[in-house]
Amino acid sequence: MKRAAKASTVLVPALVGLTASVMLLVDYLRPAPIFCDEGGGCDVIKHTPFAGFMGIPTPAFGVVAFAVFLVLALTRGQTARAVLLIATSIAAGVALFLLNVQRTYGVWCVFCVVVDVSTVLVALAAAYRVKSKWDVPTRSPELFGTAALAVLAIAAPFVVGSLSKPKLPDVIAMELAETPKGKVTVVDFVDFECPWCRMTHETFAPIMAPVRDRVRVVRK
Repeated sequence: MKRAAKASTVLVPALVGLTASVMLLVDYLRPAPIFCDEGGGCDVIKHTPFAGFMGIPTPAFGVVAFAVFLVLALTRGQTARAVLLIATSIAAGVALFLLNVQRTYGVWCVFCVVVDVSTVLVALAAAYRVKSKWDVPTRSPELFGTAALAVLAIAAPFVVGSLSKPKLPDVIAMELAETPKGKVTVVDFVDFECPWCRMTHETFAPIMAPVRDRVRVVRK
């Protein structure tokens, strides 16, 4: 197998996984998703205990992991090859577990599946790399090309996310369109016969009092 083909077995799935992880992270950091569908498999998984650890969104770990995989894949030597195999093997175990989590919940997040499958593919490529003892040569096109693609994989989803507006239900979009200049609209969906909604109103009222002249509240 040629050098470029060997390198692609690790670099391609790592770059794909990095891109998907960043896209997920963008959606996890926003109140409404840009890349995933509202109420779809991504949204369901986002609201499970597996969506984060110690307050850190799970996709953030994916971004760091794939960045480390790329660095190790581009680093020469037996130690780098061994460390990459160990790291990707652990990550692949986690990926298979997370795939099973989606199966258990009966929903599938497309980007999560891409990340998990990419992780397993990188682990298999790392094992092949250890067996065949190949490295990416210093100053090779693969080295500089991968670095450029990695920067693009991280930056592009954040740029798209910052420039894109979330998809809003028509009823909310209509109320936002009617917001007077200089004010903010809060759309509050309630059940007027629900005691818990009345408790929410009691908590909400004093918070709104100081900014009532700048905030428009619409209850549905």
